[in-house]
Formats: sequence, C-alpha cells, structure tokens
Amino acid sequence: MSAATVGFDGSGQDGAFVWWEPGQMRVDALRDALDNVHVGQFLPKASTVPAAIKEMLDGFLSAANLRIRGLPIAINPLASEVRGCEAVQRRPGKQTNDFTHVISVVLDEQADRIRIVSYNPAFFSMPNKTVVEDRMTAVYRQQIDWYPTTMVSACLARVIDHLGGVLCRANGGVYYLPESSLQTFEPLANALECAEGELSITITRFTLTPGERSYRLVAQAMEREANDTLLQVEDALKSIGRQRQDGRVSRTELLTGLAEKVKRYGEILNQPMAHMLDAIAKCQEAVDAHSAIEDLTL
Repeated sequence: MSAATVGFDGSGQDGAFVWWEPGQMRVDALRDALDNVHVGQFLPKASTVPAAIKEMLDGFLSAANLRIRGLPIAINPLASEVRGCEAVQRRPGKQTNDFTHVISVVLDEQADRIRIVSYNPAFFSMPNKTVVEDRMTAVYRQQIDWYPTTMVSACLARVIDHLGGVLCRANGGVYYLPESSLQTFEPLANALECAEGELSITITRFTLTPGERSYRLVAQAMEREANDTLLQVEDALKSIGRQRQDGRVSRTELLTGLAEKVKRYGEILNQPMAHMLDAIAKCQEAVDAHSAIEDLTL
C-alpha cells in the first residue's frame, strides 16, 4: 500500500483520498482480508468461471501470435445457457461491421475440461486438438481461483460505500473516506497488498479545509450521490404500479441511510446540508404517499 499524509492534524475533519491500480486477487486472499475486518458480506457472489474462461482464451490468443493485420479480436460470451466464449475479428464497414469467427470454446462441466467447439484454420492450424484442450484446461483451472480485476474493484467500491465513502472522481476511481473509516480500510488495504495478487492501493490522508479544491470535490461528491439516489427512487415510483411491501421498505431504508450519510458529511464539511435533507424528506413523502394511495385501492 502506498500512503501519504498532507497536513493531517487530527482535528476530526481529517480523511483520505483512496484509489487503486486494478489487479486480480486470489479468491481465498480476498475472502480472508474482508473477514478480518468484518466486511465479508461484500465478497463477490458471482462465479469466477466466465472470467477464468475469458482470461484463458485471451492468453491462448496472445501466445498464438495471430496475424491480425491491425484488425482487433474481441472475446464475447456464448449463449447464457452455455459456459464458454468465442473470439471474433471485427472488420469495420461503411454501414455495418463484418465479423470473422476465430475460435469458440466451452466448459464441459461434467469433465471439468475446456473443449474447443470450432476454430478457423485461416488463423491457425491445430493438428492435435486434445493437446491444446489439455493446456487450455490447465490454465483455466489456475484462473478459477482468481477474481478478475472488475470483480475486485467492484468489491472495494462496495466496501468503501459501506464505510461511508463517496466517489469524488469517476474517471480514475478516486474516493474520499472519513477519518473514522480509515481504521477499517487501512488494515484491509495492507492485507490485500500483502496477499498474492496485482492490486495496488494508494491512500493520501489530509485535512479538509474550506476553500481548497479537495474540500469542493468532497462536497460535490456528496451532493451528486444524494441527487443520483433521489432520482433512482423517483424514477422507480414513476415506473411501478403497485409497490411490493419489500419495495416500500427498501426505498425507506435507502432514504434513511442517505439522510444519515448527508448529516455525517454536514458535520465533516461543517455545512448544514439543509437543501439535501429537505429533498430527501420530500422524496420520502412521495414514497409514503404512493403507499397510502395503494392501500386505499386494496
């Protein structure tokens, strides 16, 4: 973990910007690191199988040194009922793109083996397909124990949100975490970087000072998150007919959590945040009114 401190004075308005260079992470290493700081509920639930197949095929194509003549090769998932991928070469056209099939592979789940369904001999010869499948299977079985970069980054983002952080810059994934949350996040970051993997996390601690750019970034981030959440709830109310009971409860919990977060940032930034709290209250009134109308029509 890379750490830096800029004017950190323990005033209670301290915090940190957090960002990371994405990287793969072993499943067991991520699980242990999250459990150690009691946030194991954010371990990715999705299977690593699709990513493992894609990583394997990408490595195979790179090793094959295909003559692509400047035309990119894309790897796409096969039909949802099949665990597999296909590689195609895209040739841009004036109106539509032309696609040339390169290779398709699937996972034989019974045998736990990669099978080559089809391949284009214009790209490579394959005198012994079984040997190639053996090598593909070996690589796939190594990759299955790793979370891909996208799943690791999504997991970290969920943890930061749980700890009360806000996304200050989408481009580059820069988050702000309040001082109290660093007590949980710093041990997690250290554990992840010490584990086998490619993840690199940077934490820059500083004091929020009114008038400085960092202060404005945090204030804008909190307002943006509040506005996005309110729009999400309002759009949901417009698009649904009768709210399910669990839908009513989840929207109320979402708004209650948002109000608590806004109040917390009001204290951190020493701003009243009254306009945000008023907007949240009005949105809650809309949820309650929607529920009341539905109760009358039962």
